[in-house]
Amino acid sequence: MAFYKTGLQLPVSVARDWFVEFRLTDTSCLSIADACRTANNSSRGEGHLITFQVHDLEEIRSRLCHNGLAPTPIKTHPWGANVMYLNDPEGNRLEFWCKRSMDQN
Repeated sequence: MAFYKTGLQLPVSVARDWFVEFRLTDTSCLSIADACRTANNSSRGEGHLITFQVHDLEEIRSRLCHNGLAPTPIKTHPWGANVMYLNDPEGNRLEFWCKRSMDQN
């Protein structure tokens, strides 16, 4: 939970002893729960990809580095996006991307 709250600086909208919900936008959230206390006891998170579309990828990367995290360098993909990656402590791969601006073509 600390990775998402402190490292990614996501605001907490609901917090229980085994469940935290982070507000992403007015209409979306990310919920993280202790798998042992849920009805669907899932894996340790290995192999999951969580994607965040952001407006300013360089600012997000700078903030993550400032918070002691180590995202990959930003890469430009031919499908029209800039992207970087970061793994959370449980092995989930986080992808941060934004549409490439026209002046970057």
